[in-house]
Amino acid sequence: MTFRTRAFMLESASGPLSTHYSDSDATGRCLRNRFARVTRNAWRRDRLRREAVTAVRVTALLAFVTLPVSLVMTANGWPVGLALRHFAAAFNCDAARSVGLAPARRGEPGYWPWLDRHQDGIACEPRRLTAARN
Repeated sequence: MTFRTRAFMLESASGPLSTHYSDSDATGRCLRNRFARVTRNAWRRDRLRREAVTAVRVTALLAFVTLPVSLVMTANGWPVGLALRHFAAAFNCDAARSVGLAPARRGEPGYWPWLDRHQDGIACEPRRLTAARN
């Protein structure tokens, strides 16, 4: 059986394998090209899937970030910049001081219940120095 006959049999069994190349190097090139094409398509599919998943994650993150900000802005009537500073102050009193919202009274921007150490309605109040005892 000649190579052409084997190539024709392979072609008829599984689609066009080669265009009846007469040597094994040409068949190897053909197979390498097919493998490269399949690999490129697989990488393209994976990349598109990753991009779609990333887009969904970014959209969900933006929704979860903008929802609390919009709720605070509509509930209290604060401007956007003040609402963002309010959320920046939520971490700790140093953050509240750095954005200029400390000390904050209950109902004001910058007040968070976990920052109110004495539960007296004033968050991030300055520490009082005690007089030295003699």
